[in-house]
Amino acid sequence: MFTLSANGRLTLNFGWLDSVVATKLKDGAERIRLTVSNGWENKYPSYPAEEWVGWVDGFPGLFGEIVQR
Repeated sequence: MFTLSANGRLTLNFGWLDSVVATKLKDGAERIRLTVSNGWENKYPSYPAEEWVGWVDGFPGLFGEIVQR
């Protein structure tokens, strides 16, 4: 679903996911204010720590929602 690198870079692995899960991840990423570009379905957008670390408290809820649905 995502990769977190040692340098703090967060990568969303849309290309690995089925369309339902990928869409939920995209919607959740946008809710925590990450920008997701057009054509995201088969991409692996990556964000430096300074873009997402302020929203880390939202991650458990985001991933919990995806898994429960």
